[in-house]
Amino acid sequence: MVAMETPSVPAAAPARSRILLVEDQTSIREMLSDVLARMDEFEVVGQAADVPEALRLARETQPDVVVLDWLFPNGTGLDFLRELRPSRLQCRVLVLTGNTNDESVGDALAFGARGFFEKVGGLQDFIQAVRAVASGGAYFGPEASAIVDRLVKAKAAKVTRTEASPAPASAVRPRASDSLPPFSYALG
Repeated sequence: MVAMETPSVPAAAPARSRILLVEDQTSIREMLSDVLARMDEFEVVGQAADVPEALRLARETQPDVVVLDWLFPNGTGLDFLRELRPSRLQCRVLVLTGNTNDESVGDALAFGARGFFEKVGGLQDFIQAVRAVASGGAYFGPEASAIVDRLVKAKAAKVTRTEASPAPASAVRPRASDSLPPFSYALG
């Protein structure tokens, strides 16, 4: 009996996450691009220095992840997120910022950001953040995590207070049947 070798079929390479970098500081943007481009799991498909350019590139390149600076000389990351929503692009957004506060974290989450990375974090933490968001998860740096925790607790407390107090009579919506004339009136 002669053994026949089965030709080996190379395994398909795992899909690379397509990344769009949006950062107005050229040195930071280029450094992050160089780091991500050297990793097999990522492909940097574009770089933008402002919101209009970022929106154009997002539409053209259809990235999986947008790494988005929050503050620009001519706009904010919120401007990008507001414009992105109606265009129905299926990308996930990781906010990159040096200015973490309740308003920016709350706004970013409200408009669909999946992560918030503080620029004071290390490079390995940044890579971990991109990986988490690229895989469909979420990432929040230490300051952003504390803010998210406070926002969630405040929302839960508000819901609890609302459930505990009865709504005023004027706030109760009538049922459709309440607006119909009484049965006897309708017959008469």
